[in-house]
Formats: sequence, structure tokens, C-alpha cells
Amino acid sequence: MRAQTLVIRNKINLIRSYLLDELDRTLALVGVIFSLALIILMRIIIGNTIYIIVGILFFIVFIGYLIMRRLFHPSSIPSLEELRCSTRLYITLNILFFLLLSYSIISIYLR
Repeated sequence: MRAQTLVIRNKINLIRSYLLDELDRTLALVGVIFSLALIILMRIIIGNTIYIIVGILFFIVFIGYLIMRRLFHPSSIPSLEELRCSTRLYITLNILFFLLLSYSIISIYLR
């Protein structure tokens, strides 16, 4: 009985340590699931296009994060200071961020 309890505790500790070590991936996957649920729920209940677009944008952001995480795995980059990108990509990502921020503020205001 005691050996079974130890085995179960070890499995729980392994799962807990994996979830905490991969917390960003876990939360991104949860975000993908919730954004899909948001899209479906907004389509059925409200039907307003703005809310559906927000759900789609969330989905794109979470999937994009998972793709970027796979491409730039932390083990291949010793620190974030060494992560360099082209000026064009940097400006494009900044513009995209401010467009999404503006869109979310406007969608909340028009609610």
C-alpha cells in the first residue's frame, strides 16, 4: 500500500514539475482552447462580428506564440539579450502590437 502511494506521489510530482517547467506552453495551449470556445460561443450567443474577430485574433496570437516558441527554443538562445531580429521584423511586430491594442480598446469602447 505504501509503495503504491509513493508511486502515485512521484507521478503527481513529475506532472506538476513538467507543467511548471513548461508553464508558458501549457498556458498557450489553454489559451488556444479558450479562444476556440470563445469563437464558438460568440457565434452562437451574440453573433456580433467584432467579438468573433477578437476570438480569432486571440487564436492567431496563441498559435503564433507556440510556433515562435518551437522555432526559438530557449535552449538554443542563452539569453533574451542575444535574440536579434531584423529592423523590418521589429517594426512590423511593433505595428502589429499597436494595431491589436487599438482594435481591442475600440472594441471595448463600442461595446
